[in-house]
Amino acid sequence: MLKYDPKAEVLVFKVVKELKEGTREEILDYLKEHENVEMDESTLLRYLYRFKAAKVFTIATRGEVEVWRLSDIPPWYASGIMAILKKTTNAEMAVELKTLNLRYKEGQPMEEKIPEWGNYHTFELTFETVDMILGGRPSAEGEERETQLTRQGGKLIVPANWLYGWIRDNQRLWDMVAVHYRVAVSAGEFIEEPKIKQVTLKVMKGLNTYEAIEPGAKFKVPKFRFPFRGCKIKTAEDLKKFLTEIGESPIRGLGANPRAFGGRVKLLDMKEVA
Repeated sequence: MLKYDPKAEVLVFKVVKELKEGTREEILDYLKEHENVEMDESTLLRYLYRFKAAKVFTIATRGEVEVWRLSDIPPWYASGIMAILKKTTNAEMAVELKTLNLRYKEGQPMEEKIPEWGNYHTFELTFETVDMILGGRPSAEGEERETQLTRQGGKLIVPANWLYGWIRDNQRLWDMVAVHYRVAVSAGEFIEEPKIKQVTLKVMKGLNTYEAIEPGAKFKVPKFRFPFRGCKIKTAEDLKKFLTEIGESPIRGLGANPRAFGGRVKLLDMKEVA
């Protein structure tokens, strides 16, 4: 499998932009002559089609020859791509490119600038479950299956990936995109071992039995790191309001199959930590 190189992908965009339109051979030659980059055709095609899938590039013809050109993209997208070239590491470039493409897909207004993220603050959060929270770890296969809650060291936890997904799926309530790429969060730890029960529900194929946490269970998230620059949330009060709203009325709640019972949680406390 070819190793992904975000800088090479961004350079492909730069070359197509500068050429206005180009065949594969013209793009490869331009990369070699002007960017001092030698790239094989299969790698080039990989990046060309990634941009085409994102509706950034389009294919046209020059006579009977296939050429690549930019789609009708907004100026802020092109500016954002060129800004990515100033990043110093591939990891930074990959995150910024993913963020930029997501903003483009979500239809960010042309006049809005690509955000510079920063001013990070870390909080300890305390929540209480409002609805039953269903476990999602498979424990058996067959027509009647069972999924379990996640444990660490024998103790029930709220997995960090649940919390990332919760932010990702509900940020749209505040007209935000890509915030979840900038959040760092630890797993939730229950203050007291919660009461659990078995719940059987009909799913697409047969029945599934879930291990479930009952309402009223309290858990802490020891570390929740969030940027106050780069999105609409600018203060601790903004963040508290956001977490309260997506906890009480989420697009998608916590746990597996959250639409069955809601997956809602209530924010009880939020305090800044070092």
